[in-house]
Amino acid sequence: MDDAFFISLASAYGGDVEKWPELHRAAARRFMAQNPGAEKKLASHRMLDALLDAYPPAVPSASLKARIMATALEANGRPPLFIVWFAQQCRGASVAFALMVLLGIWVGANPPARLARSGITDNGFVSLVLGPDMPLGGMYDGV
Repeated sequence: MDDAFFISLASAYGGDVEKWPELHRAAARRFMAQNPGAEKKLASHRMLDALLDAYPPAVPSASLKARIMATALEANGRPPLFIVWFAQQCRGASVAFALMVLLGIWVGANPPARLARSGITDNGFVSLVLGPDMPLGGMYDGV
């Protein structure tokens, strides 16, 4: 650890090394043991910590509390605007997808009448879809 890094940690986390991230504590203690001036550099940060600790926290006014509660109660039960927009965008796609699934199930269960009348089997239907030159090897043989 060098002097600049030590000062940047003190500026970020304050004058008490025990409040620094665990990752840097041991290195900071070694740095302080090797550099007698390091303790003096923490003095101004400790003074700022003491001033901040002595400052009383702000207490919100009753009107601010009432406005926050009113806003929370008003928003309760309503989804966020993004969710509403996303649902509106997906509604048409969802209906189209559901119709396509139902159509696929219906066609699978009820092959077109002209194919059923002509006696084309599943193998013939596959060759009709893939084309007459397409070899049907594999699972479609003998079906």
